Amino acid sequence: MNAEPLRIAVISTGWVSSLAIRAIVRRPHLELVGVWVHSAEKTGRDAGEIVGLGPIGVTTTNDLDDIIALKPDCVVYGAASAEMDAAAVRDYIRLLNGGLNIVTTNTPGMMFPDRWIPELASQVREAALAAGVTIYTSGIEPGFAGDQFAVLLTTLSNTIRSIRAQEIFDYSAYPNRDLMV
Repeated sequence: MNAEPLRIAVISTGWVSSLAIRAIVRRPHLELVGVWVHSAEKTGRDAGEIVGLGPIGVTTTNDLDDIIALKPDCVVYGAASAEMDAAAVRDYIRLLNGGLNIVTTNTPGMMFPDRWIPELASQVREAALAAGVTIYTSGIEPGFAGDQFAVLLTTLSNTIRSIRAQEIFDYSAYPNRDLMV
């Protein structure tokens, strides 16, 4: 028996989100149902054209409520950056309250929410629990720090036995609540 594909929406068309869109479109068990963009110039365009795929039949929106109304199974959130963590959390709460699961490589402080910004972490936790949905956050600088940078460093070596990349951050004493890097 074939399961229905998971319905996925993507927030943003930047570097990571563009990779996600291209990967989602290639996989038969996933269906791209919506893409949010931040700029008016990208609004109303075909998402595939924005990320270099050509037309895929998914029209972009700059209204988060449009994404919520689509009721995707999961949202890939790529719009945040270190400077935008607080704004991303507001979006996370809206999406969670809308009954949507979220995965993101942004807001790395939320990997350890109790050591991050307690009031923001508790708001996210409460929204997810109340709606019966989840948020998964992992990593920082995807596609560079643990990926390309490690490969770049191999050019300095003659013999490589293994490569191990780790991202380790302790935000517990970081003085700026909104800038986590």
